[in-house]
Amino acid sequence: MNIKSSPSFLLTLAVACAALLAGCKTTTLESTWTAPEVGSIKFNKILVIGISPVASLREPLEDKIKSQITRVPAIASYELLPEVEDQVNPEKIAEVIAAHDIDGIITLRMIGMNDEVTYHPGGYVPTYYSSFSAYYSPGYALAPYYGGMGGYGMGGDGRGGVGMPVSYEYVEPSETRDVYTNIETNIYDATDGNLIWFGRTSTKNASQRQQTIEEVAAVVKAKLQSQGLIP
Repeated sequence: MNIKSSPSFLLTLAVACAALLAGCKTTTLESTWTAPEVGSIKFNKILVIGISPVASLREPLEDKIKSQITRVPAIASYELLPEVEDQVNPEKIAEVIAAHDIDGIITLRMIGMNDEVTYHPGGYVPTYYSSFSAYYSPGYALAPYYGGMGGYGMGGDGRGGVGMPVSYEYVEPSETRDVYTNIETNIYDATDGNLIWFGRTSTKNASQRQQTIEEVAAVVKAKLQSQGLIP
């Protein structure tokens, strides 16, 4: 496969793969792969496929990615293949590619969710650790310095002791449960069906669909930039 450079496509892919968030607080890129023969790539028309079993998830996903592609034409798959099952029908996708002169494909698919539980054992802790103001009081924070200057301990006993009453409180054991959503992003050359680039992201406690899509797009963009595939 001989894939030539194209500034217009590189810019298009950059825009398509990012919503330009200031940062991705909950999404990380777990793994990537790039075809060895790929240095830079050129597409003239892109098909966006958000693989999902329900239209209510598929259509917003495709619309979000499509809306970022402005330098070359892009088509959301549901516009040409409205039935959900058609988005994974190779024959119908091939017909769409041929009929609309599509040479690039971007797919996104949720591949799984997994829980991670962190156990906090609890126990007794000094009460002055419970807040900054309590911990950082002169009677505790500066006591070692007073104690080193001829017995100016805060207890006034001449031995440099802190003299601070210590009490403890019991913290109950607890668990923290985090849910990670894993999404695959693939870029294909539609002329031969070959995979050009693959990335798998993990989003922690994804609560809003729009934010998750944007964060995935942003980390994908950053990786493509680091690989020199886009400017």
